[in-house]
Amino acid sequence: MENKTTYLFALITAVAVLTIYFFKNLLIEVYEMIKPITREQRLAFLRGMKVVAEQIYTKYGIKSIITVAQACLESNWGQSKLTRDANNLFGIKATDSWIKAGKAVWTGETTEYFDPKTPKKVIDGFRKYGSWQESAEDWATLISKATRYKKLIVLAKAGDVTGFGKEITKSGYATDPNYQSSLINRNNDIQQYNALV
Repeated sequence: MENKTTYLFALITAVAVLTIYFFKNLLIEVYEMIKPITREQRLAFLRGMKVVAEQIYTKYGIKSIITVAQACLESNWGQSKLTRDANNLFGIKATDSWIKAGKAVWTGETTEYFDPKTPKKVIDGFRKYGSWQESAEDWATLISKATRYKKLIVLAKAGDVTGFGKEITKSGYATDPNYQSSLINRNNDIQQYNALV
């Protein structure tokens, strides 16, 4: 009887250890998604983005608030897995031309709205960058040169957060029907921190 109890205990322990081992990454990801972003993390993100946004403004004429607000929304204050693993601040996917050029790709989960009322989780490939600056340069080039973003770039250069948020879904860059209100909310959050950056 004692051998059976010992064997059963060892089996339960082994199953528990294996379960923890296999689901460790999943548990870490869930924790990362639900843990609150601290004030210090937000300020650090804004300080880092300030330099990037100023350089984008100088080169492309895109107002800094647009660059910072969209990066903040897409990257969740720099805390998204995509941003932490791939320096991708703007959620830009890896296109066929990106892949054919042999550029780095990060694969992970994203939420898409194929139907405006129903979010769907999908696995997709995203562009991987060496730095936040590289990510912002690629984003600025994309919205400056692509024909479908010609209205978007005008709003970006005007610093019109509300118009930019509306046009970004119309142009197909984002599929979330609440993108405009989310961008406005993030902009309002940023304004509260501006004096501290």
